[in-house]
Amino acid sequence: MATLNGQHLPLEAPLAASAAASGATRDACEFRDPAFASNRNAPIHRWAPWIAGFSKQFVEDALERHAPAPSVVLDPFAGVGTTLLEADLAGHEAVGFEINPYAAFVARVKLAAHRIDARRLREAIGAFSAFGETADANGTEPCSAPPAGFRARVPFYSRNVLRKVLLTLDFIKTLDCPQTADLFRLAFASTMVRYSNYSYEPSLGRKSTAGRPDVADFPVFDAIAVARHWTALSALALLPPNFAANGWTGAARVGAAVSATVTRNFDKVSARPTRRAKR
Repeated sequence: MATLNGQHLPLEAPLAASAAASGATRDACEFRDPAFASNRNAPIHRWAPWIAGFSKQFVEDALERHAPAPSVVLDPFAGVGTTLLEADLAGHEAVGFEINPYAAFVARVKLAAHRIDARRLREAIGAFSAFGETADANGTEPCSAPPAGFRARVPFYSRNVLRKVLLTLDFIKTLDCPQTADLFRLAFASTMVRYSNYSYEPSLGRKSTAGRPDVADFPVFDAIAVARHWTALSALALLPPNFAANGWTGAARVGAAVSATVTRNFDKVSARPTRRAKR
């Protein structure tokens, strides 16, 4: 993460204890906890878990200290867009590059949150719930198929779960609003491991190896529909209070070459986070 206004953010910075939740003034050299875990409760940032990322609070502190005036912020390892989103909200021009196509996709979806059409999203959520109920009642078979080359020693999904996953992909293909379709793709990507036969304990491996049973069946449609309600709520109702004052432009950009890769290959990407050295 770096600014291009004559100052550079350090790649390694000493961290002090987090400020009290009451909002007590922090020392000028103090940064809040950089761990991404706190983003699980932050609107928009919580849309996708990402182990190798910064917390929004750490980024806020870094920007406040090193870029108090509007400037250009460059994140050469953008991840899922935490720095880009916070820089954009703070009124900076933000540019990021990310080699992982899944992370680049998540960043682009989060940076486009201000373009969400609430009415169309609610309609799509309702249509998806009805689609799932009808498919379950009628035993509908999917048209979509698993990506070519997607193989594992143990099936990633059980037969019942795979059918619902592929039907979900069928439904997404019917959506004519790109932002809504991307939100549904992200909902699937952020929940896909939960109903698979694998888990992160601590890295991606079979649930049975961790002493847990395989998932014979799961309410996939409900899980994704709930995730979309949650996404709509956090994007449209829980944006920061200074949203209007800061004038979120959505101008932050993720490297164009990576974006093109996401468009071509998203169906072949898993949600497994990559290990990366601390930035």
